Amino acid sequence: MPRFISQRVKKKRKRIFYAKLILFFILFCSALFFLAWLSRMEKFHIRNISVKGNSAVQTENILTIVNECVAGDYFYLFSKRNILLYPKSEIKGELLNSFLRIKAVDIQFADFQSININIEERKAWAVWCRPITGNHLALQVPSDLLGAPSPKREESCYLMDENAFIFAQAPNFSGDVYFKYSGNLLGISTTTNDKILGRTFLKSKFDSANGQIQDSRFEKINLFIRFLKDININAYKLSVKENSDYELLFGNESRLIFDRQQDFDGILKNLRATLINLGDLENQEFEYIDLRFNNKVLYKFR
Repeated sequence: MPRFISQRVKKKRKRIFYAKLILFFILFCSALFFLAWLSRMEKFHIRNISVKGNSAVQTENILTIVNECVAGDYFYLFSKRNILLYPKSEIKGELLNSFLRIKAVDIQFADFQSININIEERKAWAVWCRPITGNHLALQVPSDLLGAPSPKREESCYLMDENAFIFAQAPNFSGDVYFKYSGNLLGISTTTNDKILGRTFLKSKFDSANGQIQDSRFEKINLFIRFLKDININAYKLSVKENSDYELLFGNESRLIFDRQQDFDGILKNLRATLINLGDLENQEFEYIDLRFNNKVLYKFR
């Protein structure tokens, strides 16, 4: 038999429910405002910021970004400057996005009013260049391979790190300070003013988890160039053509040509065999050595 509940009891239960709801709301708001008050206490505010590891990026510029990130409040209540609440991830992201020279940022707790920011800057490994005039003629410099230097041509160059990431305009150099690369910057024209900074030369698979490039063609090419240097063949520039041909450039416009799809072990084998067969080259100059045709090597003397 269903139990009968009078209207009076129903109203009383409803009043109790609303009273509890209002009490909960008051307690919640009180706790919220109390925590907001705690977050604004000066003794828990970040006052001292130590920046270490930077050289090219000025400390003042880093501090400006950090202070902008900790300015203001969360939801107009909680201070972003509080040592327990400050936006650590946002600071890291803003620094990395604002300064391409910065490779990594580590923020550590020092005390209840201080944090330490450790900066790792990118180191220049090579330069990527393009002709200022829009043509694709290479900058000619001396090398140990063969031939005399040719007149220099004006180029605009950019610094690259060991992962082929372009992060800064290169200063004007005298001589061969860095190895040079040109061409194959995906999505842009090498003869216009398209954005260069932030691009990756010979971009391959990128692992976003650790920020590293996987299966890098750039790394393999560097190993190839290092091998050539070990046998006293010193190139100064690698040019990647639109048809994916690679040209290593030496003094007097001598060229070593190979293809993007070729295996570097095969290239080295063919080149080594060719140099052995040709014997003493001390008094001869190459115009080119073409390694694109598997086991067949084409070459031409001047």
